[in-house]
Amino acid sequence: MLSDKPGKPDAPEIISTTNTTATLKWQPPKEDGGAEIFNYIIEYRAEGAFKWLRATQEKVPKTSYQVKGLDKGVVYEFRVAAENKAGVGPASDPTKPVEVKEPVGE
Repeated sequence: MLSDKPGKPDAPEIISTTNTTATLKWQPPKEDGGAEIFNYIIEYRAEGAFKWLRATQEKVPKTSYQVKGLDKGVVYEFRVAAENKAGVGPASDPTKPVEVKEPVGE
């Protein structure tokens, strides 16, 4: 039986930010397309930008990831897509826009 691409994950949640990173976590898609999901593709863009940029070159098998190399004070959106042997499924809805900065005291 042929596999389908996985379904669309829910929008990722931003767990924390620093001046140059954002840590995301998400739930796997409800539909895996009949094959194991072995990779997640994380993309980001500055708020209002048209083009999404890929945050990862390596494989991301887990449902969390720290995006590095972001610019301090810039407002970003993030999204994630799941990949199985049939290919990459649709991207999630984006996160709410978030400013990348050090957390202010607890």
